[in-house]
Formats: sequence, structure tokens, C-alpha cells
Amino acid sequence: MVLQADAGAPGPAYCPGMATALTFDVPCPTALESTGEPDCFALEALEAPDAPRRATKTLGHDVMIQVLDGVVYVAAGDDEAVLTSGASTVVPAGTRFRRWNAGDDDARWVEIYGSAA
Repeated sequence: MVLQADAGAPGPAYCPGMATALTFDVPCPTALESTGEPDCFALEALEAPDAPRRATKTLGHDVMIQVLDGVVYVAAGDDEAVLTSGASTVVPAGTRFRRWNAGDDDARWVEIYGSAA
């Protein structure tokens, strides 16, 4: 795990089609404060438009997905959303979900995870 202050700029190791990630501790956003924990952890993802889609998953904690660049499609339970740069959504704990790059260019987003219930 790398602290946000120590993360630095992304390096040139990105290869087309490869998902990359950086994890760091962050204060919980207001939308996730219901977990009762002051800190969360975050994962920044970069995905090519033709990258393989991951299977649906269910987690025991809330997840906030915030798009930094590109277009990300999120299917959570019976809800679906197309998120563009600056948009975000929260997937409640126990909800089956998937997310993927839905655009023609690379997509970059942050997933912020609350503490497990």
C-alpha cells in the first residue's frame, strides 16, 4: 500500500489493454461515512476500451466509483449508470455489481472502499 502523499506521478509502465492500479489510504467521503470508520482505502484504475470485463461481484462494504477521465458503465443490482468525467455513484454493501470502460478511449476512475460491515 502506498500513502497518497508518497504516490508521485504515474510512471510510463502502462501497456495498452492492461489495467493498472494504485491503492492509498484516504479520508472517507461523506457518502461513505455511514461505515463509522474515519478512513477508507482507494484504488485508481486505468482501463483500455477493449479490456476484458470482470465478473459481477458482491462486497461486504460500500464502494464509491468516481470517474476521472473517459466513460465508465456501472451495473449495480437493478440499477445501471453511464458515468463520465466528474460523475460518481455509490454501490451499497451487499449489492452485486460490475463496472467497465464503456468509451472509445482509455477510462480512469477511483474506487473508494468503506470498511467492511
